[in-house]
Amino acid sequence: MRKSISNFKALNEKELGAVNGGICEELIIRGNFFSYALAERFDQPRYQLVTVIVNGVLFGLLRGGFSWGQLSYYTVMGLVLAATYILSGRDIRVNSVVHVTANLSLMLMA
Repeated sequence: MRKSISNFKALNEKELGAVNGGICEELIIRGNFFSYALAERFDQPRYQLVTVIVNGVLFGLLRGGFSWGQLSYYTVMGLVLAATYILSGRDIRVNSVVHVTANLSLMLMA
């Protein structure tokens, strides 16, 4: 009985980490980055595209480690999240939901 309770606590801590991690990363990486990068040029599509690419690569480098597989995965994920941020009208809540959903999905698959 005690062992099953400790496994339940660990699962809850992982879920909490997936939720909090996704929200914090969105606030820091997307929220701060785009606030500065798109301060005056938000309506210029070409500038938005460059900013999405830079943000996606930055996310990949910060999260990817030294493996090409991880770097590729996190760069693509960063591009998706950056594009979601632009397409949602810079609503960080949408990104947070997408990011947390991705984190929880990966956790369930592991």
